[in-house]
Amino acid sequence: HQWHLSKINTYNAWDITTGGSCVVIGILDSGIDWEHEDIGTGSDSYQNIYLNPGEDAWSDVNDPTTGNGIDDDGNGFIDDWKGWNYVDNSNDSRSSNYHGTFVGGIVSAKTNNEIGIAGIAGGNNNTGVRLLPHCIGVTAPDGSILDDAIIDAVDVGVKVIQLSLEVAPSSAIDEAIQYAIENQVIV
Repeated sequence: HQWHLSKINTYNAWDITTGGSCVVIGILDSGIDWEHEDIGTGSDSYQNIYLNPGEDAWSDVNDPTTGNGIDDDGNGFIDDWKGWNYVDNSNDSRSSNYHGTFVGGIVSAKTNNEIGIAGIAGGNNNTGVRLLPHCIGVTAPDGSILDDAIIDAVDVGVKVIQLSLEVAPSSAIDEAIQYAIENQVIV
């Protein structure tokens, strides 16, 4: 049986859904520029970035240093309102490498806003799937922290973990992926 892929396209999927805010996807990459207007808050009133409900919002939504300095949700990460930077061990999940932003945009750039691209599940002039940004490397991914990022993403409640990377295999990464699978998370 031969599939006719030319008949399967994004528009058919968008007839079913454009992405719902109840779905969170972990983007484990070089971080995401959550100030980008096609992903974060732009001229519209919504963003497709996951905001940790267990943490107090930063007083300036685009300045991670304006958090309250407390690990409100007790997960070991202080002020991780918009993801975590495992490289710098900080709550600023952005970096100078835009690969993660590109990947996040493909998944959930806002749809029908006449800016940039339309993400696969970016919503339709409303919130699409939300992205949990975890920076696991700037110039290259760091396999020694990938397992921690996978486990944290699962514990946050993501439905999917997106990995666009190559690292050396390790038992720690294998165990983290198994943990994701056991918790019904697609990797």
